[in-house]
Amino acid sequence: MIEATQKPSAGNQWREGARQIVELGQYLTVMRRAMPWVEFQTMARADYGLNQSSITKVIAIAAHPILIATENLNKLPDSWALLYELKSLPDTILLEKLANGSLKRISKYEIWALRGKERPAGFGVAARNRAASRLKAEASLVDLCRKGLAMEREQPRPTGVIAKTLGISDESYRMIRKLILLKDEKSLTSTEQVSVDDALGHIDRTRNVRRYYKRLENLVAKAWGEVRPGRLINDKHSRKRIESFKNSIAILGISCDRATTIEQPNLSKEEIASSVDDLMEARKSINQLISNLRRAQNE
Repeated sequence: MIEATQKPSAGNQWREGARQIVELGQYLTVMRRAMPWVEFQTMARADYGLNQSSITKVIAIAAHPILIATENLNKLPDSWALLYELKSLPDTILLEKLANGSLKRISKYEIWALRGKERPAGFGVAARNRAASRLKAEASLVDLCRKGLAMEREQPRPTGVIAKTLGISDESYRMIRKLILLKDEKSLTSTEQVSVDDALGHIDRTRNVRRYYKRLENLVAKAWGEVRPGRLINDKHSRKRIESFKNSIAILGISCDRATTIEQPNLSKEEIASSVDDLMEARKSINQLISNLRRAQNE
């Protein structure tokens, strides 16, 4: 068991691992008794980005005797949400999984499968059984998502359906999916390729998808801009963004057509100069948009 001897660093450093999460939970436990609730809640939100529900969960993690045992910290996932889910497992199952080292890469769906008796909304018996089988086989999360991509190409379906078939969350599937497609992007430098490979490797080892995806968000934006990677016809979000872009272009075209019909009133020299400046700025923006589209066309 570890003891919180000082205030953990403010910011998101407490999210880096199980030890940091437990230390924060123990510190919050002490401060909860020492401070008025409103002042305590304000401190937790300002320093660590925690709302009331998150505070309660982090404190609950730090109160679990098995999860806070020093010898177990390196065997636990680095996500406080997963640690809170693990808290609900029977001690016998928790100790068994700690002994075989399978908790480091566990997902919430696998925890639900171990818990068995619960059936969260949208997670039916068949999906729970698939998660149980995957837990036993300890399949690679990245390999599962590669299978999902193959299923999409063979028969386009919503990503949510594919994710449920694989027994993982839709959000995790979409993030890993983008990284897999990013790895095949020819415009990446060798250093960027290594970064993507490292992220996929870390995801497989830790099951912490969001953290390693967030580190490469800028690279995703650089590779594809506003268009999602590997856009398939079942990607609803991509279709909405494309339709929105087309509508914006149509509106811009209509506005430009109407420019020749605008009646010019009597203006002062200052008003004329201001209007010309506004039009020049608009022209720069339009020229930049045209340049971006041409560059995308030639890639």
